[in-house]
Amino acid sequence: MTRALITRPIDDAKPLADALAKRGIEPVIEPLLSVTPLPDALPALDGVGALLFTSANGVRAFARASERRDLAALTVGPSSATAARAAGFATVESADGDVEALAKLVIARRKPDDGKLLHVAGRTVAGDLAGQLAPHGFTVERVALYDAVPATALRPAVADDLAGGRIDWVLLFSPRTAATFARLIGEAKRSDALKRCTAICLSPAVAEAVARLPWQRVRVATKPDQDSLLAAIDALQAEVGVPRQEPAPRRAAVWPAIAAASATVLVLAAALGASAPLWRDWVLPPPAAPAPDTARLDALGARVDQLQRAAAAPRPAPATDAALDQRVAALSRELDGLRATVADGAARGDQPALAALDARLAKLADQIAALQQHTAQLDQAQEQRRDETARDAAFALSVAALDSAARAGRPFAANLAALRRTMPDPATAALLAPLEPLAADGVATLERLKRDWPVAARAAQAAQVAAQYHGWLGTVMAFVEGLVTIRRVGADVTGDDAEALLARAGARLDADDLAGAVALVERLPEPAAHAAAPWLTRARARLTAEAALGRLVERALGASAKG
Repeated sequence: MTRALITRPIDDAKPLADALAKRGIEPVIEPLLSVTPLPDALPALDGVGALLFTSANGVRAFARASERRDLAALTVGPSSATAARAAGFATVESADGDVEALAKLVIARRKPDDGKLLHVAGRTVAGDLAGQLAPHGFTVERVALYDAVPATALRPAVADDLAGGRIDWVLLFSPRTAATFARLIGEAKRSDALKRCTAICLSPAVAEAVARLPWQRVRVATKPDQDSLLAAIDALQAEVGVPRQEPAPRRAAVWPAIAAASATVLVLAAALGASAPLWRDWVLPPPAAPAPDTARLDALGARVDQLQRAAAAPRPAPATDAALDQRVAALSRELDGLRATVADGAARGDQPALAALDARLAKLADQIAALQQHTAQLDQAQEQRRDETARDAAFALSVAALDSAARAGRPFAANLAALRRTMPDPATAALLAPLEPLAADGVATLERLKRDWPVAARAAQAAQVAAQYHGWLGTVMAFVEGLVTIRRVGADVTGDDAEALLARAGARLDADDLAGAVALVERLPEPAAHAAAPWLTRARARLTAEAALGRLVERALGASAKG
């Protein structure tokens, strides 16, 4: 299996490690910068119009220092934008680039009169954000809320892995991190080992900081964000022929402990009583294909077909066209008759009659012009309805594709981008905001959450049991809980302790009530809540996506109903 060294600070390394594991790559986390908060560093926020974040660490530092979430947050890229949304900021915009891109975003979105800008950063920053904005009249104040301290040495295990050829790729994210790695690999006298390694860098500036090292190859992301870095990794996997696969689960050596815990197992089983039903079978069932939401897809598919037929059909004449044509023809005949009468009157020299006829002619001409203008307006309205029908068909089709991808658990960033191009109005575009942070990795299907639940529940119950004891007894009890997991189950289990909440949450899941299960898991006491947090995060993401998709489907069906 390919092994990749992640050099990011620990808070940023975990999401990337999960993304690598999904690709069958074993992550090795070696933070080369440790982030330390700087207490009491935040100034008063009076007069601040917006916050500028050039890193996710800055977002987290601000969230620790202040409860203000009403200020607009402008971020350098998707990672810091995701951190801002997770911290509770309601208004978040991402530059999807570097410091220069963030400056351009500020110039496009803000005005100098909106108030000064507070750049929340660390003690060491890259780029001159204030210098780029000053010529445009903006006042930027920079505050350092954290310090990123470089590592003083590589861990011996990592140095040995590099020397032994057990690290295939080294992932580097900032010029400072890259320079730190170059210094430490030199001090460890392991530079020659890099001849078997590939450097994957977030930007050309990062690659330049390690350019003197003897890499086997160097790859640079097309944009300085995690999605682009992962795209570079995918391309490298295809290039070197590394198959993408799920890593095999690691199995602990448990047999020596089973003998020591057997007596405790029997005591637990007897205490619960023979009448108490057992928890779920601890052997996980094989993965099942997600069941499609056929009702939603059928409704969207029918609407798309209807709209496409309407857009492709020949333009029907308005219902009033025939009556208008008859009226115009009648007036034209009357006008021709009057002209003949005028000619006859002129021949006889009948001036009073000619004056009356001229007035009648002018009136008829005005009526004909008005009718012709009305006909043209009807034609224009018909063409406009035709264009709206075609647009609604494209929108409904894009919603159907996004809905299908998201509900199947697939990444849907490309579907989201396609849908954004068919937005009928800004209000509809706002419906995409909850889906944007979830698009790159997708959301877990309900079936996957149900399959993963027994493991999460066992971990939560084991953590709660361990907290009730001390020393070796707590360790043994937690081990037994995780191994055998004899517990009550069912919706009728009463109480607010961890076991009862987990039992009822499992029953809700069995009934496909994910929202009900999440509400119960959110009530878990510590430390069970901490153990169940990874599952809860994925379940919340699922609920967020379902709610947003439901609103989009309603919009797609409702928008087209008016046509």
